[in-house]
Amino acid sequence: MKANFKIDNENLEAMIDLSIESFTVDSSPRPYEIKFTNNIFQKIENDIDLDKFSYVFFIDQNIASLYEKEVNFMKNFTYKSFHALEDLKTVDAAFDLCDVLLNCNANRKTMLYVIGGGIMQDIGAYAAATFKRGIPWVYVPTTLLGQSDSCVGGKTGLNYKHTKNLIALFSAPRQVLIDPMFISTLSPNDIYSGHGEILRLVLTGGPVVFKIYKELIGKLKSKGEDFLNPNLNTIKKLIKLSLLVKKSVVEKDEFEINLRKSMNYGHSIGHAIEILSNHEIPHGQAVAIGILIENLIAKEYLSLPENIVKEIHGIAKGIISEDSFSSLESISKESIIDVMRRDKKVEGKYLKLATICEYGDMKFIDFPLDDKSEKLVNSFISQITK
Repeated sequence: MKANFKIDNENLEAMIDLSIESFTVDSSPRPYEIKFTNNIFQKIENDIDLDKFSYVFFIDQNIASLYEKEVNFMKNFTYKSFHALEDLKTVDAAFDLCDVLLNCNANRKTMLYVIGGGIMQDIGAYAAATFKRGIPWVYVPTTLLGQSDSCVGGKTGLNYKHTKNLIALFSAPRQVLIDPMFISTLSPNDIYSGHGEILRLVLTGGPVVFKIYKELIGKLKSKGEDFLNPNLNTIKKLIKLSLLVKKSVVEKDEFEINLRKSMNYGHSIGHAIEILSNHEIPHGQAVAIGILIENLIAKEYLSLPENIVKEIHGIAKGIISEDSFSSLESISKESIIDVMRRDKKVEGKYLKLATICEYGDMKFIDFPLDDKSEKLVNSFISQITK
């Protein structure tokens, strides 16, 4: 099925087939495969080929504990577990991993497996790209956010000087292996965060994609399930829907020259909120909040219809926890524009703000970072927390 949408008046097309178990993302210098699989750790063990590669395993400490028996084989190789916290997503952490690679004499015939969520991906991908000008790596995303968004596109970013993702580059993996069974081990906040990014991508993908999305979340509710207690087959379809939209954007503009900047929908304000809350509001939920605020900005600047604002608000409220709304009310709103001034998308005194003017029609607003905008954003924060 074809799904047509627009970004900055350029037409794009996503091919939506939720029955596929793998697809390829065109990338430079080489394409990479996104593969859905069961029994993920058994597959990794079976794929080991010592005639071709040596191996390094970099794994989230929580995953290593939850699946202690299943990952035990990895300890026969170079192995490092890491407690993935936002405050540790730094250049120092990436250099620590480079030390591990140096100590085992890793080279371009070494395969690095990175197993965990977005923080592990950022650290692992940065180290893989920079160590000896690049070694191959495989990403195994274990969060809904990682599976539905960050695993496609090759972006990696590290936090620096209180600014999120300031030290950044592109580092595409050789392969991505997705097993939805990890969703059953996630906290509510992590599940909500994944749904925040899924919402962003289905809104980008246009009316056809958004209709499929609403049918899928409708099936959850009709079966007495919800975002936190989903049928894994439905979650798998939501992940595929999200990634197939992202694939179409990334293949058109992998290195964010113009169109891919649309993927920042909800992120500019979301990142600022995330920082001001001291990361008490998780990334994907901050993005969902950012979408709500940026939609109100779009209503002001682009005449985004009120019925769309209300429909998205109704869905987003279901994936933002009460704790996140409480944190939003208590953050220091006075400094939000100051934080936004450090955003990578700032050009002069304006922030290039990506938002929709209709489902599947993304525009860029030159949003002034001044006192008037500060008051506007603060009023919109008050509006969505009522």
